Amino acid sequence: MQRKRFRSIIHEVIILPLIVMVTITVITIISSIISYQNMEEKLTQGNLNSLQIALSQLDNLVSQIDSDFIQYVTTSDSYFYMHDYDRNTPKSKYFRYEAQTTNWLSSLASGYGDVKGVFAYYENMELLLFRGNNAGGEMAVHKYVKKQLQSRDLRYSHMSIVKISGAYYLLYTKKYGSFCGGCWIPVKSLYKKLGLDNGNLLGTVYIMDSANANTLGDPGINSYMEDQGIQKKNVEVSGKRYTNYRLTARSGDFYFGLLMPNASRLGSFPMFNRIIFVIVILSVLMVPVLLYWLQRKIARPLKVLDDAMKMIGNGERDYRIPVEDIREDNEYTRLMERFNQMMDELNELEISLFKTKIREQRTKLKYISQQIRPHFILNALNLIYTYDPSEFDLAKKMVLYLTKYFRYIVNLQVDFVLLEKDFQHVETYLQIQKERYLDRLDYVVEWESQVGGVAIPPLIVQTFVENCIKYAIKNEEKLFIFVLARELEGRLKLSITDTGNGFREETLGSIQRFVGTRVYQDNLGIGIQNAIERMDILYQERVEIKVSNAPTGGAVVEISLPLHG
Repeated sequence: MQRKRFRSIIHEVIILPLIVMVTITVITIISSIISYQNMEEKLTQGNLNSLQIALSQLDNLVSQIDSDFIQYVTTSDSYFYMHDYDRNTPKSKYFRYEAQTTNWLSSLASGYGDVKGVFAYYENMELLLFRGNNAGGEMAVHKYVKKQLQSRDLRYSHMSIVKISGAYYLLYTKKYGSFCGGCWIPVKSLYKKLGLDNGNLLGTVYIMDSANANTLGDPGINSYMEDQGIQKKNVEVSGKRYTNYRLTARSGDFYFGLLMPNASRLGSFPMFNRIIFVIVILSVLMVPVLLYWLQRKIARPLKVLDDAMKMIGNGERDYRIPVEDIREDNEYTRLMERFNQMMDELNELEISLFKTKIREQRTKLKYISQQIRPHFILNALNLIYTYDPSEFDLAKKMVLYLTKYFRYIVNLQVDFVLLEKDFQHVETYLQIQKERYLDRLDYVVEWESQVGGVAIPPLIVQTFVENCIKYAIKNEEKLFIFVLARELEGRLKLSITDTGNGFREETLGSIQRFVGTRVYQDNLGIGIQNAIERMDILYQERVEIKVSNAPTGGAVVEISLPLHG
């Protein structure tokens, strides 16, 4: 078959949407020009709202710092001892309180994410303590604060804007008697923390204290604001005009400001209305053309792919897209061909995985069966060993039973046996046990005639009967074991019951957990767990098992199996 010439649909997908997008862009630009002033007002208000939120956060931080210092001077033993400092007493006597204050400052500094460092100053001792997140790298700040405190130039109960080594800081100080506490916050990191440095604001954000010191980076604007103050609404510097917005902190001693350049006012253009009208009409006329093109080039091939996936999802694994009926050769055609190829590969993989799973299950089933077979051999040999030489007739009878028992075991090379044969084997096993326990054991093994020919896994019933003898025969009273099989509601119902004391609560809980979850229980014998797992594998988890204690006493095991495995 001659290969069709490949023609990419990429260019076709791009050209028409590009025309539509250009048209929409022109309309958007015109609409933006007309609505610019309204947008400017909304953005300005949004910026002020963001600024108000940032100011509130800083107010809250200052309030928290002030509250922590007040708590210190009212409750700390260190403060009281150092506040009453006696100059005649060596300072070494106060080292312990100085260390406690230093530790307290360290905890404060680590708790304030925005604060670079905190300090405490005792005037009566001329003692200045610094601690912070990076206190070692702020020596210039240390020197500034120390100099201001010693010269008495530092204003208390005040937020100040200071510039140290080319960087702006917020310096907060407050005096509590002879004790002074404070902190410093780098403006740059504060802006970043409060989201004021991301360039989303229309203007320039600044902070100003009550002395008109501010953080504006432009020297001209900075000098102008220091001279005129925060109250100035309209600002003109170097021929540029700005609108100044201000927000006052709760303490009233510092402000957040926003300088916005005055936007140029757009004039009205009468021709714009006609241009917009023409563009809108052309755009409306292009819509049907665009829809037809999208239907033919995109929607229809996608529907073909979608229909194919629905067919596969409904179970029709052999369905393939009829690619030979498609005239064009483009990306969609190649995608459909690849879809058909993938489905062929998936079918082959599914068959391979199914065969592998069967082999794994057969291997596991054989292993579990081998675990079960040796279990009774040891018990049987031990039983014969216990006989006295005078009990020759009983030993002879036991040998006949054991011969019949082991003949059945040795010939087990299949996954299923007739229920009648397996129940006869269980009866043989119970005859052996009765010869051992005599009057302490009796049993009934019965099955309905219509279920005698049903195939069941061998040795499953015997496993539960062994469990009855192992735990219930220890009682002084005579033990009765009932093994019954009948058809109920279209399924095979097997029941193994005894008249002993029943399962212990711990054992019953372990069996029920394994029945419900199929997770091996450490405190439960391997026989019952393997028997249940064998039935899971053979019946593909179509097994229902119920384990309980009868109200009148005794253990009850009920197994429901499909009549036809």
